[in-house]
Amino acid sequence: MGYSRRDLVWAHDPFKSTGSPRPWLIIAFETMPFPGDLLAVACTRSEYPSLNHKLESRHFESGNKPDQTTYCSPWLLATVKPGLIRNKQGTLTNAFTDAIARDAKSFIDTGTDGSM
Repeated sequence: MGYSRRDLVWAHDPFKSTGSPRPWLIIAFETMPFPGDLLAVACTRSEYPSLNHKLESRHFESGNKPDQTTYCSPWLLATVKPGLIRNKQGTLTNAFTDAIARDAKSFIDTGTDGSM
């Protein structure tokens, strides 16, 4: 199955060797340097009001929100390999995904002069 930007998927955490899958929101896939890799933000059950975005039914174009209260964490980015994905929960709206991506970008310090 192919995955796209805006998909909410369940995948194992790429930073842990064990544990249950967690939800991830894919924010980029076509711009990744290796075909098939997905840039995603982790979702959690922790509410950090000034950082996380609560997933609500209105944010879904297809599928359903997870059974438990879930928040997207734009500060927790990872490359998710498609082989880690267990299933797709649904597809979120452009507006919600764009807001998460903008917030994720705001956490990256790009320096002041742009030189390397």
